[in-house]
Formats: sequence, C-alpha cells, structure tokens
Amino acid sequence: MDSQGTGRGPSRRPFFLVCLCVLAALPACGTASRGALARQEFVQVYQDPVALAALRGAEPTQPFLWMESARVAAVSSAEEALALVEQGLAYHPADPALLTARIELLGGLGQYEECLESARQALSRLPLQPARPGFRMGIIRALLAMQRLEEVEPQIMALGGERGVAPAMVADAWARLALSHAALGRTEDANRCLDASLAQAPDGLGALAQETLAHPERLAAARSLRKAAASRHPTDPDVGLTVVIDQMEQGLLAEAVRSLGSLPQPLPERLASDVLALGARLLILQGQVDEGLARLYERLDAQPLDPPALGVLQETWARLGQPGDEEMLRRLLIARRYVDPRDAQTLGRLDALLDELERRIRENTATVVGP
Repeated sequence: MDSQGTGRGPSRRPFFLVCLCVLAALPACGTASRGALARQEFVQVYQDPVALAALRGAEPTQPFLWMESARVAAVSSAEEALALVEQGLAYHPADPALLTARIELLGGLGQYEECLESARQALSRLPLQPARPGFRMGIIRALLAMQRLEEVEPQIMALGGERGVAPAMVADAWARLALSHAALGRTEDANRCLDASLAQAPDGLGALAQETLAHPERLAAARSLRKAAASRHPTDPDVGLTVVIDQMEQGLLAEAVRSLGSLPQPLPERLASDVLALGARLLILQGQVDEGLARLYERLDAQPLDPPALGVLQETWARLGQPGDEEMLRRLLIARRYVDPRDAQTLGRLDALLDELERRIRENTATVVGP
C-alpha cells in the first residue's frame, strides 16, 4: 500500500505528506522484518522445545509461530498441539489458521460437540471468504462423527455455495457422507453421494481411504462402495486405481495386475507416480523385490521426494528389511534436502526415521566389531 502511494510522483505532493507516508510505512516494515527473522529462527530451533518456547515468548504476536509450534507438537501429542493453539488464540482470537487448527484438533481428539460449537462460532463471526469453507467443513465432519447424517447434506450444499470453494473440498465432504451411509447399509444414498463426489473432483476417493484408516471397521463398506462406483464409471482412472489398491490389500495379486494393466488410457499425468509405485509394490508383493526396488530407485533418482515411491520404499524396508539400512538412510537424506523448511511436520517425520536408521546402523556396527 505505502509503496504504491509513494510511487505516484512525490513531487506533486507537499513534502510533509511524503514524509508522513514514509514514516507510516516504518512500523509495518519493522513488523515484517521481525516476522522474517522469527521464521528463520524457527527453522533453527523447531526441534528444541525449550528454545521454541523461548521464541514464542519473545514473539507472541507472530501467529505463524503458534501455528507451526502446534504442527510440531501434533506429531507426538494432539493435546499439546491444542494447548498451543489455544494460547495462540489468546493473542490472535480471529486468526483463521488457528481457528481451523482448533476445530481439526478437537475433532481428532473426539471432542465433537466442542468441535461443532467452535466451528459454528467461527462461522458466525462472518470471517473473510477464504476461511469460510474450512469452518463449514469443520461442521460437516463433526456432524458425521456424531452420526447426525440428516444434517450433513444441507451443510454440503451450503459448502458448495461458498464463493471460491475448492471442488476437492466438496468432493471430500460428499465422499465421507457416502461412506457413512454405506456403513449403515443405505446403498442407494451411498452411491448417490459418491457420484456427487466424483462429479466434483477425484479427491473424495482419498477421503474414503483416510476414513477407513481411522475407522477400519468401515473398510468392507468402502470397498463395496468403490467396486460399485467402478461398474458405474468404467472410464474413470481414479476409481479404477482404487480398485487395484483394494485387490492388492485383499491379496488378490493376479487380479490387481490385470486391473492395473487395464486402466483406461491415456492416464492423467497426475496419476503417473501412483501407477508406477503401485506397479513396483505389486512386483515386491509377488517376490520380485529387486525389480520392484529398481523401479522405485529410478523414480527417486529423478524425484527424490516423490511421496508414493518413498511410501512403498519405506514399507518394503519395514516389512522385508530391503533396501538395507545404509541405502535407506542415503535415500532419505537426499529426500530431506527437498523438503520445504517451513514444513515442520514432514521434517519431523523424516528426522524421526533418520534417527532410527542411524541408531540401527550404530548398533549393527557395534555388534559386528564387538568389544
């Protein structure tokens, strides 16, 4: 704002007005500088709880510090993360990121009534448009968790009516409602809601996977839902890919190979990494470990932080001990170089795995060398 104001020919303004514009900009510049310095220091101390607490104490007016501290804490304790969010909201009661984090953490802790109330309060304060869909989604998830399904569909319709809402978010909501109906045996409602999800975006299929991870008892319902969707949408590559995954998880490897080979072509570029990783995983599950690892290595040589390939590599290391610890360590150290320094959660997970690998290597070395 100030840079634009002072750039419109200061010679046409009284000198003192130009001075006032410059002086008015100084506090903002100072705040921006403090924020930038705080971000730099956060990257240096995020692994040290004492130093991180000291940084928050020195810079409590920086909302991102509370948010990122909560992300770090959430890796080990949702309760601690929620406490940090609440402290941050004491300084920044209307901050959208902190309000959204509170809603998500309350839901994750099973405090659904509090989650619902927090989301409704946040929405009632008429927040800026970008924050509204997230608050609306908090209401939807809380209602789903409490099995108040009759209240969910109107909320999804309202979510879809929010200006600028991402289709992926609406797809996510419809898919979660579809699974809730399927788990109750309401097949017609389940199929209708999943079709509404697919009409928005493919992201709802990922929401189904997340739901079944959190609620394994719904896995059979999710598989039936996806299988039925595949028959209704035979040319949808995303649906077809989920069927491949289901077959793999059920041990139907030959069927999974056929399904993977018969996915509708051409595949979208965004699915290339998933298809490659699933193909490698199928080889590994069928005992062709070296060939499967070779495919993963080729992908990771080109894209060291590729999530599907890294996920299959980590699974193979955990289940089969392949690759060896040294090779796994090398791959993860390379991958870590490509992580955004602000992504504390990913850094935390990688660092924990790297620590475990280094510990194992030290112990194995000590065992070989002996006293």
